[in-house]
Amino acid sequence: SSIRTSDDRPALELDEASGAHFLRVAGIGEFELEEGSITCRPWIRQPELVEIALLGTVLALWLELRGIPAIHASAVEIDGSAVAFMAGHQGGKSSLAAAFLQMGHALISDDISALGSLEGRIQLRPSYPQMRMWPRDAAHFLGSEVRLRRLYPGGEKRRVPVGPAGFGRFCAKTIPLVLAILPERDASYRGPIVLEPVGRAGAVVELTRHSFLGRTVHALGLAPGRFDTFAEIARKVSFQRLRFPAGFEFLPGVEQAVIEALRSLPGA
Repeated sequence: SSIRTSDDRPALELDEASGAHFLRVAGIGEFELEEGSITCRPWIRQPELVEIALLGTVLALWLELRGIPAIHASAVEIDGSAVAFMAGHQGGKSSLAAAFLQMGHALISDDISALGSLEGRIQLRPSYPQMRMWPRDAAHFLGSEVRLRRLYPGGEKRRVPVGPAGFGRFCAKTIPLVLAILPERDASYRGPIVLEPVGRAGAVVELTRHSFLGRTVHALGLAPGRFDTFAEIARKVSFQRLRFPAGFEFLPGVEQAVIEALRSLPGA
């Protein structure tokens, strides 16, 4: 890891022994990753911080070791197809997903999306029924009176349960990914909402750029096989760059533009 601890050790350390991988997350604990399980040995009594590591870095590594790319993306189900919003930290992917949930579509994943090929199509696997929102977004989508737990003590982001007892609907099944959106939210932009196609080479670059564990995957020697997977995804999924003005009032227009783009795809 490029992030160092106070005693100048890497924040992540990984060993392999007896067919298992052992990932140590500084200040959190050790996770044993085997073929069908993840065992956690926490070093702290803060389950929220352990959960963040487990559902982020640890889960992403477990997927990558099994040839399933983990991408920084939030995804929703629209008319039986998956649409993913690929963006980095504060790139607007969760806000877009929340807007689609508010409009009646279902969440597949938030922040991390697992992609893979099955029966000749690219499939997106469901994650867990929860979103992470900044207070301003949570107040808009759920109402300012709703009380939500912090993601971790002292943090600003809130936990938003998704499903019958929470916000919107959750899609708990693997479905085909047909459209990947690269959002560009611009506070100074006042033009129309625009979707532009991204070529295959550009799509591979974006998949690499938005990998959840790009540096770790490279260190493990998994990059060559992953590149082949990315090339297949770029060939079978439509990648489009979305430019839109910042502001909640523009989100219904974004939904309409995305649905029109989805329905215009061959076979949609």
